[in-house]
Amino acid sequence: MPKTPDLYLDELQEMLVTSCGVEASHLTVWHALHRVGFTMKKVSINSSLVQ
Repeated sequence: MPKTPDLYLDELQEMLVTSCGVEASHLTVWHALHRVGFTMKKVSINSSLVQ
């Protein structure tokens, strides 16, 4: 995994496919990350961007 801690699960899925040829669901990716201690960070939308 590259040193970019702000990747989304779908970006990690794409990396798995392109670099390893492995397809996995969002849930599978999340469970694997959670098992090794990663946490999910909430993404907030800047109120100035919401119209």
